[in-house]
Amino acid sequence: MSKRRKKCHLPPFVPVIRTTLALPVWKQLSYGARCLYVVLRSYLRADNLNNGKVYRHYRGAANDLGTKSLRSVQRWFRELEHYGFIIMTTGACLGVDGDGVAAHWRLTECPSFDAKGNHIAATRDFERWDGTLFDDPEKTESRIPKGNSPLPKGMHTDGSKRARKRSKRIPKGNIDSAPSMLPKGIHNCLPPPTVSERLEWQTPRVARGSQAVVTQAGYQRMLRAIDAAGPEYLAAFGITPESWKRWRQGAHNTTRVAEATAAATLATMAPEGHA
Repeated sequence: MSKRRKKCHLPPFVPVIRTTLALPVWKQLSYGARCLYVVLRSYLRADNLNNGKVYRHYRGAANDLGTKSLRSVQRWFRELEHYGFIIMTTGACLGVDGDGVAAHWRLTECPSFDAKGNHIAATRDFERWDGTLFDDPEKTESRIPKGNSPLPKGMHTDGSKRARKRSKRIPKGNIDSAPSMLPKGIHNCLPPPTVSERLEWQTPRVARGSQAVVTQAGYQRMLRAIDAAGPEYLAAFGITPESWKRWRQGAHNTTRVAEATAAATLATMAPEGHA
């Protein structure tokens, strides 16, 4: 009895021709383009009847390749078309029902059929590659986040000097230096007054028992000292010279009222040493 050899039945697979893998143009492809070609080859029927109508949209191809970058998938399609592995037969368009229709491709490695069903031999356009490398003409520049300005070409990012943040601490030697306007947001520390300024600024008081009454002469001397200090001193307290001038004019009109109030206060107090 003759023994018949059992045929080996393989599970579904994607055939790739060895002569194609050995060509220099295949080795010039990027790894993403090679994987995409295998994905397109898997959607081709074994009898090549749908060659020229093979389609795969970008999202579906990205899902097959396990990537989320649709731009990379688009670039790999253009790369395969540049080297002659695939040829677009129908461009992407909008269908009659409003849904998008993906582009259709023909794999030049396999034969195809025309509209009448006549057999067309494989063209294998990639074998006529002229050595021109793929340079993506539709590659766009990387987007720059808002608020950042692009650096000149050739300049390293570490070479740019950024503006130093303004310190909230008081500069060294500020207390001993002459009084000046500090930047906004820094606490104002004026230098300690001299002895003459202390004597000038002290408001005279007339003691009456356990209380003290501000005399009108000391009050006027204090106002004159503020007038002589100048606008810089007023600006340290957030007062403009115009508002201070208006207030002084109003205070001059109320001088007589203040004198009458001080006199009434003195009259109600008993002299020292008397109950």
